[in-house]
This record gives sequence, structure tokens and C-alpha cells, in this order.
Amino acid sequence: MKQIKKTLFAVVMVVLTLLGLAWAQTPAPAWNHNPASSIGPLHWGTVTTSFATCGDSITGEVGMKQSPIDIVTGNVLAASFSKLLFKYKPTPLKIENTGHYVEVPYDPSSYLYVGSQPTDAYQLVQFHFHAPSEHTINGVRYDAELHLVHTNDIGETAVIGVLLSSSAAGLPIFDTIMANSPTSPGEIELSEEVNVFDLLPFRRGFYRYAGSLTTPACSEDVQWFLMQDPVPITPGALAKIAQRDQLIPQLRRIPEQQPAHSQSERQVRVEEHP
Repeated sequence: MKQIKKTLFAVVMVVLTLLGLAWAQTPAPAWNHNPASSIGPLHWGTVTTSFATCGDSITGEVGMKQSPIDIVTGNVLAASFSKLLFKYKPTPLKIENTGHYVEVPYDPSSYLYVGSQPTDAYQLVQFHFHAPSEHTINGVRYDAELHLVHTNDIGETAVIGVLLSSSAAGLPIFDTIMANSPTSPGEIELSEEVNVFDLLPFRRGFYRYAGSLTTPACSEDVQWFLMQDPVPITPGALAKIAQRDQLIPQLRRIPEQQPAHSQSERQVRVEEHP
């Protein structure tokens, strides 16, 4: 009897191992940013069941708190939040082409504090770029948008969004990142560091609302903090972003057709800072 049990246990373990390997080898569902594509943002919700929250152009929105949104400044509510504390440290400048956007992974130990509770501490994980901007202000789309992605101890996400506006006075670090970003999926490391604190606007007023990730699976556990003031980025850096969009199929998008969701009944609050 003991031998039979051992044999059954061994068989079960082999089956579970094979199932685990099969699951691990299953490729992630393909998706892109092109609204004209059958796997683009107008159809993300139908690509796979795990993307259902994204919705699609036929059934409409499925999730109740989807991002990005068009922020109508006349409809926002004035609020007084705990001051955002940016405890960011320099990190080695690694630049990754994820196949969907240009991303800079961040070493641990840099944090954003949005309150005094333990779950109000969010570790900075990475920052990345979208062009043109995903959020709009009163229907106006900016040249690009920077996302600083953080997570807390219970898996919730907080994103600092920074609108980028074309200017000859753009921050040089943007040019460095774009000039050295891989043209195909992969990562490189430069011999310098970057501190994301230097990428924030001087004035720290922001719009705050509860939303989602802006890419599949469009999970709705995100606290958004969209900075009111834009930061300059040079036309050269923007051109590099456009070049990457053309080189990588998953990056290709039709300008100004990435849909922004209506603010509708979403409560957006603004914290003004001098």
C-alpha cells in the first residue's frame, strides 16, 4: 500500500510539474497601441478574458474606473491632501525597450508617501514614456507623458503622471534616455545615474483620482496623481520617441487616437501648491 501511495504521489508531482511548465511557457497575449488594429486599445477587452476590464469599442467600458481620462478643470473639486513626499534616490541609468514603451527600471529604496498609514508608502519601480500624452486636460493632448510607477506592500499601485511639452529648453536627461534606448526589446546600462526627482515640475500641484493601469490588463487598483504643470522635453527627444514607435510594431500608434475616457461621474480632486 505504501508503494502505491508513493507511486501515486510521484505521478501527481510529475503532472503538476508538467502543468506548471506548460503554464510558464504560454506566451503572454499580444496587444498593441494602434487603434486601427484588432488587438489595439479599441479591442483590448476581447483579446483575452484577463483583459476584459479594458472593454472594447462594441460593448463599451466594462471597468468603472478606467484610465486615462480627460480632466475637465471646471469639474474638479478643490481638496487638501497630505503633502506628497518624494523620497527618491539616484539609480543607475538602465534603459529598457519593453516592446510597448521605453522604460527605466528603478533600484529599490526610493519611495513616494501619500499619507501617514503603512499602505501609503509606495516604492518606485520604474518610469516610462507615452507619446502623445494619454491624459488630456480640457480635451488638450500634450506632446508626451511620463509615468512614475509605484507599488505598496499590499500590491496597490500609485502613478505620478507628468505631462511633457515640446520646448528647446527640454531636460537633457530625456535626450540621453531616448538617444540610447534600444531599437528592439532589450536593456542597456549607461555609466551614469538618474534621479527621477529631477524630472518633476517645480510646482507640485496635482489632480488626484482613482483609476486603472492604462495598458492591459487595465487593473483598477491605481491611485493617479497627475501633475498640473508640464515639464519641457526637446523636439529631438520627441522625435526619438516617434522613431521607436515606428520601429517596434507594438509601439505604433495613430497620434491623438489613443482614447481618453470621460471624467463623467469620476471624482477628480485638485491639490494646489505654489
